Amino acid sequence: MIKCKILRIIILICFILLILSSRIFALGDWINQAEEFLIDAKKEAEYGYTMNTTTLAQGSEVIFNALLAVGTGVAIIVGAIMGIQFMTAGIDKQVEVKQALYPYIISCVILFGAFGIWKLVITIMDSIT
Repeated sequence: MIKCKILRIIILICFILLILSSRIFALGDWINQAEEFLIDAKKEAEYGYTMNTTTLAQGSEVIFNALLAVGTGVAIIVGAIMGIQFMTAGIDKQVEVKQALYPYIISCVILFGAFGIWKLVITIMDSIT
């Protein structure tokens, strides 16, 4: 019973953090931007116009922020669950939680490292163009 309440509070906090940390776009706006992108690509192919790269960068930023928010939320939830299990478990279960901590840390390093590399590549490519 108390575990359910704690889990609900953690999920509520994660949703609040997710909402506050990312910008929200309407689906119609995404569709309009995609159509404009395709129209620009057709113009470039037919008439030699250059494509507007700022819309492409904005789309990448939206995807980056959304995936980072989801990844952070999942990492926080899993870490909180592991912490609660560690605090409430007996000695044998604490050993299991400690053993599960290593893959958790490695996955967090991979997750945030990948986003760091993504942001670094985007920044370098942005400065080149």
